[in-house]
Amino acid sequence: MVIMLTLGLMSPVMNNIGPVAILFPAVVSVARSMNIASSILLIPMAFTSLVDEKMTLIGTPHNILATSI
Repeated sequence: MVIMLTLGLMSPVMNNIGPVAILFPAVVSVARSMNIASSILLIPMAFTSLVDEKMTLIGTPHNILATSI
């Protein structure tokens, strides 16, 4: 949950690849320590990143272009 909140704060101001790359090792480590498949945590992390980047105008280049039209 803490990782998703951290990602939620990072994704609106960065491209979604950066925060995911930063948090990927931590998520895999947490999954290993909990003895669960890492996909159980990685899929929600990817979804959170994709949704959060759409929150602000600077999250994606598409949003920046849409506001200038």
